[in-house]
Amino acid sequence: MPVPIAETLVATWLLSEAGLEPPLGRSSIFIEGWQRGVPFGDSADYVVRVRGRSLSLHRGPVAGTRATVGADPLAASDGLTGAAIATGEMRHDIALPLAALTRSAQICGALEAALTLTIGFAEQRIQFGRALSKFQAIQHLLSEMGAEVAAAGAALDAAIRTLQAGAPLDRQAVAVAKIRAGLAAGIVGEHAHQIHGAIGYTEEYALARLTRRLWQWREDFGGESYWANELGRAALCDQTPLWPKLTAGSA
Repeated sequence: MPVPIAETLVATWLLSEAGLEPPLGRSSIFIEGWQRGVPFGDSADYVVRVRGRSLSLHRGPVAGTRATVGADPLAASDGLTGAAIATGEMRHDIALPLAALTRSAQICGALEAALTLTIGFAEQRIQFGRALSKFQAIQHLLSEMGAEVAAAGAALDAAIRTLQAGAPLDRQAVAVAKIRAGLAAGIVGEHAHQIHGAIGYTEEYALARLTRRLWQWREDFGGESYWANELGRAALCDQTPLWPKLTAGSA
């Protein structure tokens, strides 16, 4: 749904980390240096602005809305002109990794929805006297989509298990989740549109709404390149193998 549910959850977490009482209503976030605008700023009751570990709470809505690749509204950050109604300092620099992990979760949800939609279409669409799902080439695409969805979900679950309130986020786990979700978004989106054909691009059909957001979310708060570099730097500084750490306790 085109509403700031994820942004409100992130804003609430950040305010709590800074010792501030989260306000009632819809909230959005603006992390300086990482966003071109305020998601759903035109309908947000409040906006949390973040710079490093410092944050400020502003009243919404924010003027200057424009469309994005994902088709969700994005308000210009210049619209945050009013004085802050509250300020605070977080104990840890968690805004970027928390926002990136949240986008990873949204990507995984959209991937699952796109896979379900594509499987249903392939089973119902008749071509050359039989359903598309009966063709081996289509089966191969669907199986690859399923594998990508499962891999992205596993990386996300591993990262979520590292979350602890009041503690810094495990940036390596977040990096793996964001990278894997972004890679899956490219493959699943491509295969889904290949199977659907022209109907997948129409505004009336749900697939385009999902894949347009996939293109947007994979770039939000650092794309695969940024988090791959982050993961590489961490690996060079820390010789502890990442995979055992992510899978510890999963059994």
